[in-house]
Amino acid sequence: MVSVVSLLAAAVVGVAVSDAEFGPGASSDSIEGLSQEDPNELTTSGGLSAYQRQLAERLASRARQASANLSSGDVDRARSLLDDTEYESVLSAYSNVSTGGQNESDVRALLRSSRLLGNYSTMVSGYWDTHRNYSILRNATTVFDIYRPVDRGVVVHPGAVATADERRRALFRQALDRNTTLTEFRRTTARDLLKLDERINETGAELISLYRNGSALGGNETSARAIRTSLANISETTREVREATFRETALRIESNAGRISAADPLTVTGRLRTANGTALEGRRIAIGTNETTSTTTDDDGAFSLTYWPVFHPSNTSTVRVQYVPNATAPYAAAETSINVTVERSKPTVAIEPLEGTVHYGDPVPVTGQVRGGEEGIPAVPVVATIDGRLLNRTETDGSGRFLINASLSGDVPAGEHTVRVRVRAENTTLRAANATTPLQVGESDTELSVSAPATADQTARVAGTLRLPDGTPVVAERVALLADGEPVSTVRTTANGTFETTISLPDDAASAGVLGGETQVSLEAVFEPGGGNLRPSRATATVTVARGPALLGLAGVGLALVAVAGVAVVWVRREDTTPPTGGSEQSDRSSETVATGRDPEWLLEHAGTELEDGQPDSAVMASYAACRQTLEAALSVDQPGTHWEFYTTCRTAGIEEDDLDTLLELTELYERAAFADDTVSADRGARAITLAEELADTHVDDEDHN
Repeated sequence: MVSVVSLLAAAVVGVAVSDAEFGPGASSDSIEGLSQEDPNELTTSGGLSAYQRQLAERLASRARQASANLSSGDVDRARSLLDDTEYESVLSAYSNVSTGGQNESDVRALLRSSRLLGNYSTMVSGYWDTHRNYSILRNATTVFDIYRPVDRGVVVHPGAVATADERRRALFRQALDRNTTLTEFRRTTARDLLKLDERINETGAELISLYRNGSALGGNETSARAIRTSLANISETTREVREATFRETALRIESNAGRISAADPLTVTGRLRTANGTALEGRRIAIGTNETTSTTTDDDGAFSLTYWPVFHPSNTSTVRVQYVPNATAPYAAAETSINVTVERSKPTVAIEPLEGTVHYGDPVPVTGQVRGGEEGIPAVPVVATIDGRLLNRTETDGSGRFLINASLSGDVPAGEHTVRVRVRAENTTLRAANATTPLQVGESDTELSVSAPATADQTARVAGTLRLPDGTPVVAERVALLADGEPVSTVRTTANGTFETTISLPDDAASAGVLGGETQVSLEAVFEPGGGNLRPSRATATVTVARGPALLGLAGVGLALVAVAGVAVVWVRREDTTPPTGGSEQSDRSSETVATGRDPEWLLEHAGTELEDGQPDSAVMASYAACRQTLEAALSVDQPGTHWEFYTTCRTAGIEEDDLDTLLELTELYERAAFADDTVSADRGARAITLAEELADTHVDDEDHN
């Protein structure tokens, strides 16, 4: 099989495809010089169809030219080749006809290398742009020197002069806004270059690796050489910047390097000095693979650190110790590595007993410590459950202690239960461990209220509250509404224990007779929890239905005429617009629920409540559930599979492209919230709600138009 990465790389060394092939107006559906084909009907040769080859060669042509420009230093030209809409159109067309084929891994490699090359060129452009700023700052002796106009005798192109002058003006404004010295501004800019250099080297190394993987088929080494030339230029420039801006430092350490674990952590002592031996006081020293633990040096430059390898990567056998200077410090960063072998270990979990009886809404403070030997282990993820129901999760503090606090929900039955705290050992160097403590749950009375103002039509607006006797709101519980003894709707209480909805009244309340008048409808709200720790409650109210006469006036003046003794009486029968009995719109929607009985509207409201309560994971999962129910109803899909199986089903069912993109993003958020170790951010929780609401609005509108 011909590797498409090889094809891309071969073009870098001589595939003869001209820029003219990227014609004006190219799109993913119609590329100039090529006709779109059905991917299922493409004939292949060596794993690639003729159409795929032509598209890949067009991408390769741009890659060839871009790599050459990067190697020669013409970064702007390289970016223009990889950033324009024509290149994106060809890339999109290639992805459309290739994804899912027999050479899927090669396709992914080509797309990956194309994106990487684009990212690389963008970073390189940013590097040299930042270096221009650095050069201006380095040559200035005062802040006002930054704004010195360009020497017209040196730069002859008018556009270049204008661009250079604008750069100086912008840099001068930054200097004033930062309110720092020129030296500090210069150091900050130099550190930006050092960070960019690190990112560029990482991306460049990955690009070179991709090119080399296809080297047996020829050409890739030249591609890799072009990237290496670009990297060498940047590395040499970065070295010069570092030497010109910062004073070198030396980091000397001692440790118990060898076999370490969460029960036997790595301990490090050391000193930080300048190259001439001067001790550096108050400087930040970090240890680990991502600088999670740090300390500061004392007046002799000395420090000590402990590294707990809870999240140490399985493919890494070293631990870095680094001096991390702040942005304006005059000293260069320094680091050293320690070789270690990390072993898994089983911690000890201790929970403090829970005293007394807790009721609905009461806090359940679960406290304790995770230890490795005699010491507490920091940053250990733990989760607490009540008989398998999630209570909350957190991670241990610097001494290994944890506090998991959550309010008791209504679905936990009264009686004795078991609270379990478990170490979430997935993706850590810890073995599974847990501890339990008993919890006594008591029942709570509830108080229900309901009311509805008088109405003149077939519907009534009903509102009410569900609370404990002390006023504590009862949240997210179902309340049934009955009119004259007939069920008409079911609602959920909000975060403050309230509910509000519109119901349809029974047919016999539609008319008040020939001469009009009032009728009364008995309204009842019923809370029947069906388990848990809340007691049932009921409330009643009366709805007054005011109706005008059913007689229509004559003579065009709107007066009601009643004929006596032989005068004809004209009756006009009112057209029946009464909605069908058996429930309001809300109850109809509730009938299309999943096994939990929760409809999309309630799930979205619940997602918002969870987000406000600091539970973004729950908000994401509720949003996904609402989205899934919306699409199941819209597409007539009943698919109980996994989230990715459902996504595939929707794509096969012909869902709109925008909706499919929305579902994809929401599915990825759900997977992260449901299965990842880390809690998603509040921003991601809010994003999930927005996505689910967009889908719901789209399909509710579709139903309205139908």
